[in-house]
Parts: sequence; structure tokens; C-alpha cells
Amino acid sequence: MEKITPEQAKAIVVTPKVLEIAFGVKDRQIRYLAEEGVIKKTGRGKYLLIDNVKNYIAHLKANKELKAPKEEENKISFDDEKAKHELAKRQKTEIELKLMLKEVHKTEDIERVMADMLFKFRAKMLAMPAKLAPGLANEHDVIEVSKILKSTINEALIELADYSPDLFSEGVEDDS
Repeated sequence: MEKITPEQAKAIVVTPKVLEIAFGVKDRQIRYLAEEGVIKKTGRGKYLLIDNVKNYIAHLKANKELKAPKEEENKISFDDEKAKHELAKRQKTEIELKLMLKEVHKTEDIERVMADMLFKFRAKMLAMPAKLAPGLANEHDVIEVSKILKSTINEALIELADYSPDLFSEGVEDDS
């Protein structure tokens, strides 16, 4: 068999059928690659082999770089899934421990306690005029009126200041 020089190899002209065999694709793909400018014709149904092989390799590399992250995202690794599962179990256990230590509270418990505290505070504020009006009607000393109002307002505010973690677990059944 005769050796071919690089110059001779660059000048080899082939048909689309040869490119199909070389690239491992169908004739439709060869037409598409030609339309996209990936491979170039030198004439009707003629292609320079070496130049088009280089172009096709570059095209494959570029597409692999574009598709690789997407393909990797879709691959499900058993080890990754197992690690995610174990992490989720650990986080769940940590939350359960914090609930037992009363470091965190369930949303429904917070809503219940806060609604109760605000309802009581609102009731005290709304009752204030009826409660204070008779005593303040005859009071002419502004300082004494101010003291009575402050005392009653502070009494209502104490309702909001009485926070205890136990409030969030009163009347709640243990889930475990």
C-alpha cells in the first residue's frame, strides 16, 4: 500500500456516503451538517475528507461541552441520592431534637399562642375606656390621670411580655 503525504490527504475528495460511514450518521444528518456549515462541500456531492473530519470533531466537542452539564443533571447517582436521603434524615432528627428542647416551635403552635396573646391584649385595650372612665371623670390632676393610664396600659402590655416556651407546647399532644 502506498503512503499518502499530508498534502495528498488534505486533497482527498469523498462522497456524502463516505462521510456517513466515517461519522457513523445517516445521509439526512450529513445534509443537516452541510446546511449548518459544519461540513463544507467542494462541489456538488463532493467533500474534502480531512477538513470536514476536523470540522465535525470540533462540532462534536462544542456540542458535548454544551450538553454535558444538562446530561449530568439528569443522571441519578445512587450515592448522591443516598447522601441526600441521609442528609434529610439528619436534618429531620435535628429539628425534632430542637422541638423537644423547645429551641424551635411548630408554626401552628406559634399561631395559636400569638393569636391568644393578641386577643387578650386587644380585649384589655378595648375594655380600658369603660374601666377607666368612671374613675377619671372626677379626676382633675393631670399627673394622677397620667399615672392611672400608664398603670393600666402597662398591665395590658405585660400580657404581650409574658413569653414562655412552655406556652407553645401547652395543650399540644406529643407526635412521637
